[in-house]
Amino acid sequence: MVGDRWIDGAIGLINTFRTAYRRIDHPNIGPSHLVIDVGCGGNPNPRANVACDFMPDDYERGESLQVDCPFFWADSARLPLRTGAFDYSILCHVLEHVREPGKTLDELQRISRAGYIETPNAFHEFIIPYTTHISRCTVVDGKLRISFKRRWDETLDDPELADVRNDMHMNWWDLHNREARALLTRFRWRGRIDYEVRGTVMDSKPLELMTGPTPPDSRSWLRRSAVSVVRFALRPRRITDLRQVLACPLCHGDLEFAPQMEKASCPSCNKDFGTLLGHLDFRVNEVVEIVAA
Repeated sequence: MVGDRWIDGAIGLINTFRTAYRRIDHPNIGPSHLVIDVGCGGNPNPRANVACDFMPDDYERGESLQVDCPFFWADSARLPLRTGAFDYSILCHVLEHVREPGKTLDELQRISRAGYIETPNAFHEFIIPYTTHISRCTVVDGKLRISFKRRWDETLDDPELADVRNDMHMNWWDLHNREARALLTRFRWRGRIDYEVRGTVMDSKPLELMTGPTPPDSRSWLRRSAVSVVRFALRPRRITDLRQVLACPLCHGDLEFAPQMEKASCPSCNKDFGTLLGHLDFRVNEVVEIVAA
């Protein structure tokens, strides 16, 4: 039994490092490439030159936002970036949250030449559904498939199949502890993203499922230390000036910037963009309304 515990511990440690390694496993990123992390959250990719996020609160991301490179607020479906501005884009654990996944993927193709997309896979989402996820993502015959859930907790909930659900949960945790990457959809693309969206977005979730305290950081000191070391070692050497890549989210035209980057303005749309928490904010409601019109 003691031997089994040592073996399980070793497998768990290897699994932790293999799962963490995927964050830097991007063979298509060259040393001089310009990289953006769209929806960087609390664990931005260490190779990103630029990052953005949509949510100022931490409930959906489950940890505090981290900003360690040039950053701005934006809607992934309406990115305020020049066409072809980046060599590579990273969209990690974002797609399952968004209401317009097709527009998000179209925007990635517009602003970058290649990229990486990662989500929990459909098996993961069905066995352990998340309240903040509105779709399941998988890859079928090389095509990225996004299927909207009919309800946030869509799973095997037939009372007559409770025993099957119990076994599925046990097997999920065993897989999570031994080979967590098997619970992920990992999709690399170049040139164009082959995708399909199925179903329609579900009705809004109850308010009590949309708000709440930020969950505590469950990462071990070893994992936090390893992430810090990797982030320092792989931080981009290419310094990026946001003014060189930003554009109007409405017309993709040039922006004019205030001296201290406290405001950006689009002369063509006659639209001003302010700041939130010290960073330019391109998520204003008027933008959504004008695009929808």
